[in-house]
Amino acid sequence: MWQSDFIHWRLADGTDVEVLNWLDDRSRYLLSCTAHMPVTGDDAVSTFLAVIDDHGAPASTLTANGRVYTARFADDHHVTVADLATGEVLSRHLIDPNRSYWRNQDKEPGRWPGPSN
Repeated sequence: MWQSDFIHWRLADGTDVEVLNWLDDRSRYLLSCTAHMPVTGDDAVSTFLAVIDDHGAPASTLTANGRVYTARFADDHHVTVADLATGEVLSRHLIDPNRSYWRNQDKEPGRWPGPSN
């Protein structure tokens, strides 16, 4: 199984990038690490295919729930989830651009929830 996620990173010169990683879960080998401004669905697909070219296809993948992994059809306010094999629309979701989607509003992003020290 391969895992993938991306994270925001500020470079020494102040440039903001998103780092996209593909990791082999069993060996913990980093298969790919690329920087993007920002990561798009096309970036996720193209890096995934490049890693397959280099290492063969994985038995399965595990990713975060970000739109670059989950949205087959999206615009600025809606995400449509469709079955990749059949194209059947499974659900359509409204995204409120004025709402924060961080799970824990009281903590800094990327910090494990729990008591503050």
